[in-house]
This record gives sequence, structure tokens and C-alpha cells, in this order.
Amino acid sequence: MYPFEENLKRICDSVMSMDPAVYEKLLQDCNNALKNGNKIVLSGLGKNGPVCRKVSASMLSLNINSAFLHTEEAFHGDIGMVGRDDVVIILSKSGTTPQAVQLAKLLKERGIHYLWALTFNHDNPLATITGNNLELSLEHEGDSWNLISINSTAAMLIVLQGLAIELSQLSGITLEEFKGNHLGGGVGIILSK
Repeated sequence: MYPFEENLKRICDSVMSMDPAVYEKLLQDCNNALKNGNKIVLSGLGKNGPVCRKVSASMLSLNINSAFLHTEEAFHGDIGMVGRDDVVIILSKSGTTPQAVQLAKLLKERGIHYLWALTFNHDNPLATITGNNLELSLEHEGDSWNLISINSTAAMLIVLQGLAIELSQLSGITLEEFKGNHLGGGVGIILSK
């Protein structure tokens, strides 16, 4: 087996490791928040930041109210984007990232109702504070040292993109609505025909 095939299997195994009941609870929290006019806030830093930014962009293109909150920037004013009834999902592989833990504490103090962690570790401070942890398992990151966030970020991206698709189906977005958000690029060309 080639390293690529090994990593692909690790990513798939990681995604399939999540507890379906916990995922369903996250899906319902998100759906309820959106129905009540609130948004999904995705927070991460390091390699998780681009994952959050990409998923938020996918959600917006599907008419799902969403925002990216850089975990570090939250302490410099950006926390103001978070409403009390928004869903906040904080990504941290270990669940011990100091900035993520500090952000979760602050959001908890502010009374945010739907606070979630997405981690690869069952017993961690972030999960304890949020009270909701969508936990994935991971055999190996795929690099020579098992240190670089490769497979973990890919697994997080797949799970959260799946969440975006399910939320769009629950909201009943039509192709015409989707088309209205994609006026340019290759998608815009295809949809203009």
C-alpha cells in the first residue's frame, strides 16, 4: 500500500469513528439555531483556521448564515460577532490548545447556549468546558513524525462539509437560490446555461 492510500484509509476511518448520536445532536443544534435566525460560528487557529474558513464559505454559498472566528483574534474584538444563540464550534486536535480553552471559557461566561468542540481526544479541557464534543479518532497524521496536521484537518473538513450539506438539505435551499450566490467562476458558467 502506498502512503497516499494509507492516509486515505486513516482519514476515512477517522470520519467513521464519530458517534452518530453526537453528530445528530450537533446537526439539530445547528438547525435549530438557523431556524431562529442565528448563525454557525467556526473557530480555529493554526491549520484548523483554513478548515473553518473553507467550511464557513461553503455554508454561506448554501445560504447558511455562518462566520469564521479566528481563535486568537476573538480576544482582539472579533468575539463581538458571536450572538448568544449562535452555535460555536471550536476546532482543536488535542482539545488542550490554550487559546481554544480560553475562548471556550469566555464564551461559556457569556452564556452562549450552543458551544461545541471538535477534537481527537476524549478527555480534554475544551470538551469539558463546552460540554459538547464531537470526537474523532486518528491512527496517524501521515507525516514521518506523526506531528503535522494532515489527516486530522482532512477529517475535520470532511465532517464539517457534510454538516453543511445536511443543513442545506434541511433548510430546503433550491438550485435557483444557490445559483444566485454563484455568478462567477466555473460554477457560475455552468449555472448560467
